[in-house]
Amino acid sequence: MISNFPIPYPDELIYSVIARYAIHNGILSPKYLTEELFNNRNLTPTYDLPSHIGKLASYLPDCYDALYLINHHTLLPIYQPFQPDTVMRYAVHVLQGEQYQSLHTKLGKNASRIKSVNFFRFCPHCWQEQMEQYGEVYWKRSWQITGYEYCIKHESALFVSSVPCNGLDRRFYNAHLNVLIDSSQLFINSQDLKRHLELAKIIEDLLIQSSHNAVQDVSILSNAHFNLLKDRGLLSGQKNINYEKIRHLVLDYWGESFLQYYHLDDLLSENCEPYRVCRRLFI
Repeated sequence: MISNFPIPYPDELIYSVIARYAIHNGILSPKYLTEELFNNRNLTPTYDLPSHIGKLASYLPDCYDALYLINHHTLLPIYQPFQPDTVMRYAVHVLQGEQYQSLHTKLGKNASRIKSVNFFRFCPHCWQEQMEQYGEVYWKRSWQITGYEYCIKHESALFVSSVPCNGLDRRFYNAHLNVLIDSSQLFINSQDLKRHLELAKIIEDLLIQSSHNAVQDVSILSNAHFNLLKDRGLLSGQKNINYEKIRHLVLDYWGESFLQYYHLDDLLSENCEPYRVCRRLFI
């Protein structure tokens, strides 16, 4: 029985908690670490959607049950507004269980134009505060979401470390101040700061407010979209959408530079396949 598993810090990734456990207990071997915690020597670390959360919850006080850990210490909540209830229930079941199954395809991540981060990211100002409050630093989950490029609290672009987060070598890398040496700050175009900040706030709200009350019926969400389009004069008849006007509205609001940052500028072309995928959301 594990009796000294660390209490997760606010917004800390499960991955980060496991890495801190290894450091606190002087465990150097990744195989020994996963065998001790999960009775599995071949577990591949997953920073965003880890499995075995039910097992980890058994090492913590009762208030940290599996659902709490999923809601507050994984990236699953970011998918909740865009998935039907059946998919979210399945995802929660998988994360609680001990048979790892990749959820990225099921949740649509693999087909997304928005790519996951490859290296852990951080805010040095937040780390300074973490050191003062906890005596150590950790990986926050919001930092590892593409689109959260800018620390809202300190109004500063995040830094990208040289620490890989793909888990290919099966190691859990703890956050450490030495990471600062080989890190570089994200470049944010000054004219796009407002939009990056807006997007970061949206992501933060999604993480905080999610309670896994997922969409019960996708048709309800589709109808809501149609009503919104109608209110904004983008819909004629029942389902005739003015895609060209939408294209200009998206470009005018977010700006070409901002869309290029996320490699989305070509989505403004009607000949682009993702543009046709967007059409199918409403048809």
